[in-house]
Amino acid sequence: MAKPVAPADVVWTYSGVRPLFDDGDDNPSAVTRDYHLEVDAPHGVAPLLSVFGGKITTYRRLAEHCTQGSRAVLSTDGRRLDSREAGGRRRDGRCPDFREAFDRFVAGAAAAKPGLPKDLVRVLARRHGSGLDDLLENVNTLAELGHAFVGIFTRPKCAT
Repeated sequence: MAKPVAPADVVWTYSGVRPLFDDGDDNPSAVTRDYHLEVDAPHGVAPLLSVFGGKITTYRRLAEHCTQGSRAVLSTDGRRLDSREAGGRRRDGRCPDFREAFDRFVAGAAAAKPGLPKDLVRVLARRHGSGLDDLLENVNTLAELGHAFVGIFTRPKCAT
């Protein structure tokens, strides 16, 4: 007879959690595994896209739906926004115009906070974007940020 498994024999566990959209069904097994998108876009305010439900295996299709739905909301002149500009340049982080604008943003933020290392300002700008001003509102020195629990300036060394 095989030895039964006891709690002391378990060395690792994993639990997957799937957020489901409440479609009003009382039977949890019958609740849809599909995702549901809602856009809140009052006039003059940045739109908010909320995603409910979904599966990790459908993340790419979900991202495409989010992008398609955002184009109409983000268009300022009534035309549909395209993922490429004239000349074939991408409208993302690989676009030179974007990098130049980001570099100007970081330079301005670093100039406004001369007591903070420019590398730190760049890291925080990448993480928080335009929320950087709110994040650093009352911060002028590194000490005012509090204790650093991890090395923000270190990168893992790549094996060669």
